[in-house]
Amino acid sequence: MLHVSVAPAFVPPALTTDTSSKSLPGRRLPVGAEPLAGGWTHFRVRAPGRSSCAVVVEGGPTLELAPEGDGYFSGAGPVAVGARYSYRLDDDDRLYPDPVSRFQPEGPTGPSEVIDPTTFRWSDKAWPGLRPEECVFYEAHPGTFSPEGTWRAALAQLPRLVEAGVTVVSLTPSVEQPCRFAPAHAYGSPDDFRAFVDRAHSLGMGVVLSLGPAPEEDEDLTEPVREMLAANAAYWIAELHLDGLRIKGPREAGRAESAASLMACAAREAAGERMLVMVVETPTPEPGLLRKQEQGGCGADLLWSGDFPRAASAALSGEGVEELVLLAAVERQGISPRAFVTGLGFREAKAGAGAERALTALCLLGPGAPQLFQGQEMAAPDLCRDLLGLRKQGMHVRPLGRGDLEGKALGPEALAVRTYGLEAAENRLLLVNLGRDLDDPFLEPVLSPPEGKRWRLAWTSEDPKYGGGEVRPEEVEEMRRVPGRAACLLTADD
Repeated sequence: MLHVSVAPAFVPPALTTDTSSKSLPGRRLPVGAEPLAGGWTHFRVRAPGRSSCAVVVEGGPTLELAPEGDGYFSGAGPVAVGARYSYRLDDDDRLYPDPVSRFQPEGPTGPSEVIDPTTFRWSDKAWPGLRPEECVFYEAHPGTFSPEGTWRAALAQLPRLVEAGVTVVSLTPSVEQPCRFAPAHAYGSPDDFRAFVDRAHSLGMGVVLSLGPAPEEDEDLTEPVREMLAANAAYWIAELHLDGLRIKGPREAGRAESAASLMACAAREAAGERMLVMVVETPTPEPGLLRKQEQGGCGADLLWSGDFPRAASAALSGEGVEELVLLAAVERQGISPRAFVTGLGFREAKAGAGAERALTALCLLGPGAPQLFQGQEMAAPDLCRDLLGLRKQGMHVRPLGRGDLEGKALGPEALAVRTYGLEAAENRLLLVNLGRDLDDPFLEPVLSPPEGKRWRLAWTSEDPKYGGGEVRPEEVEEMRRVPGRAACLLTADD
């Protein structure tokens, strides 16, 4: 067995984090396999409760690592990039993969592979990142996003998303569990993943990744766990050039420190001046999740709660639109509706029937950050493209300041969302009716145009090209009728 030593020459790190690596301050990550100059690799792993640890290299040497204390073992030896290796702990017959492996070519229980993260030739140096207000998400699963189910094959699918109006590809969990550092081997190599991100950036789209819940609870944030969570978030941003992460929020509202806050902070540090969008999943939205870390918050940019698709499904089933009104137009605990990611369930996203098209309009023209599910843009291509085109022009209903967004239920199956603007052109009214025609005159103030102005029908889901029927613009503009199973967008005009 070869006892290893430390090689002096290291690849300059592109990622600097406040880690506790005691053996080599130049490591990119505090643990894992780091390629060195001269065909060597440095290994560092934490195996608490173990007395010895060795690296077993396929077709190569077995390297005995030196204990550092606190469960860490480290050392370097003549192991080249591309070599496959495992860890042997104490006298176990079983070999273990690296828990922070950058690639698992044979799956989560097979050997790990030494990866050099610096060899890919990126072309996105000028890419600025994402702003939350610009986000139109498209949730994609890499295994079904293309017929071949690979990152390389998915490159050909990206231009049609740009054409549809998508600005962010939101990847479902695509990591090799339980390792949270390796892109899943089923879809290709880490450089194939990088090529996917690089191509998206070249087309003006960002890429975010859902990491799922952290393996540790917030109350178990020991120093090694904190180090690992921070390194995990920073790794995806610095080495894979992602534009954000979707992570699980804290279990307890108002918690000063959580796995989510640690990961959000580390991701932003790794991004430098590049803009990120951090999405936090939570069943209980509260303002602290959006508050900056230096102010004691979690540091999220957007929240995903699942409330909108549930409310849309309930409204479509005839259970009323009151919750939809609250979600689309009312601040919740001081949180603006524009701070939420809004998407539809599978049934509503098909947009085949009139009521489904109306709900799609509420989702894509509402104040929240809209999300399309994979295939939704193909089920109703003209509808999605036109709605996102209107949104890009700033024609959606959204708060311009405070107190200038209002929602109102017009009955059990119909609602209105209104933007009040100082200028006539800033006033917009979105009518969504999931039931029959509403023929009675309306006296609700939310439906009144600005003084001295009139409403003009700018768009309706009943356009024949979407499969709709006839709509008489003057009846809608004069509030004499709101067509059933339809949505109508009105703007103020002279």
